[in-house]
Amino acid sequence: MPGYLLPDHEITTAEEYAKTGGWRGLEKALSMSPDAVIEEIKKSGLRGRGGAGFPTGIKWAGTRQKESPDGRKYLACNGAEGEPGTYKDRPLLLLNPYQLIEGVAIASLTIEADRAFICLKEIFTRQIQRLRDALAECEAKGYIGPNVLKSGRRVTIELSIGPATYLFGEETAMLETIMGNAAMPRQVKPFEWGLPFSGGGIASPVVVNNVETLSHVAHIMRNGADWFRSMGTPRSPGTFIWTVSGDVAKPGYYELPMGTTMTQLLAVAGGPKPGRTFKAVFPGGPSCGLLTPDLFDTPLDFDALKKVDSGLGSGCVIVYDDTACMVHVAYNFSRFFANESCGQCFSCNWSTKEITHRVLKMEQGTGTEEDMIEAWSITERMPGKGRCFLINAESIIVRSILKHFPEEFSNHVGRSCPTPRKLPIPKILDFNGKDFVFDTMDGELDRPAGSASPVLVPDDHQRSRRI
Repeated sequence: MPGYLLPDHEITTAEEYAKTGGWRGLEKALSMSPDAVIEEIKKSGLRGRGGAGFPTGIKWAGTRQKESPDGRKYLACNGAEGEPGTYKDRPLLLLNPYQLIEGVAIASLTIEADRAFICLKEIFTRQIQRLRDALAECEAKGYIGPNVLKSGRRVTIELSIGPATYLFGEETAMLETIMGNAAMPRQVKPFEWGLPFSGGGIASPVVVNNVETLSHVAHIMRNGADWFRSMGTPRSPGTFIWTVSGDVAKPGYYELPMGTTMTQLLAVAGGPKPGRTFKAVFPGGPSCGLLTPDLFDTPLDFDALKKVDSGLGSGCVIVYDDTACMVHVAYNFSRFFANESCGQCFSCNWSTKEITHRVLKMEQGTGTEEDMIEAWSITERMPGKGRCFLINAESIIVRSILKHFPEEFSNHVGRSCPTPRKLPIPKILDFNGKDFVFDTMDGELDRPAGSASPVLVPDDHQRSRRI
């Protein structure tokens, strides 16, 4: 669905982008002080579109004010897009990479970044080529580079290409790959320990924003904070891009105002398939609690969803109708997180696999009430026990399904699935214009439950390279 972020046709050149009003935000930012730009972003109310919803202006101000031990600061744009059910950054990059480049340039100038990195997975080959070409064109035209729009100010943007693993999207793991290390989360967050290019045990501050967030920046600086606030809700202004996959008539990605209800979003996506009714929806992917139809009138924004034990996440809406077995759904996502656990934290490695093992027993009809009780008990003990959010995500999805559909688990005790239907893990590779193409190579559980493996030395394909 076209919007100001999603144009109705591909923007092919920097000049074509300029004809739509592009680069005016950059020109305006160059005419203002960095503090004034930050105040405009704060006034707009822009919140990060990657999941946490943290106010972008506050994040920029914190990094700008933070002392850097070597006098350098950096910007990292997270384009990993690894959450199951997510596909919006990739069409943004294909349809109009210039708005992202403009947003990155504005952010870089504002925080006075020495270098900016746009981080993409190595499997995003079309997006990598599109960005590489667009960056070269923009530097040749003077929109980035050593003398931005003849202002005498520099913006350096590099591509950093990382592995196809889920954890590459975790911001500290992504920073590790920029340094040439494996995509392994660390305990210290980016605002505490950024990018240690200078060595000597010091790290420079870094701002991490995602593709959609920085694309909004270009439009806010062009049209003003009040324009942005004219859409959405008071605490979550602007538009948002939702990826809707699963049991809907028209899967796709849709740009709508924040605060749109699930009922409205599902109507835009064509409603249920013929003869079917909706059963459950994950509004922010498997890392957020599910919504049942009685909650579909909840506004889709950061605060309203939090009140119903769910979340907006990165807007990956995964839909299941009345033919779906929720025990199978729980097993699918539990297995996904168990397989994606990097092995650094024993608690995460063990608990994700132990829960997967017990949910699998339930799905196969060999489980007992004790397996349900123990799975729930583990989810209560898990949160906060790992370096990253993965262990929390496993807990959230299993607890949410157990809470809303306990009878489905009970119906599996001592019997095979009453409603067998093979469901994919929605790891989206592409969109063919009518439906999403999933990566079906999800595999079985890599290691048996109850056995945590040591941390492995990563192969080269788990590291990143810069272009």
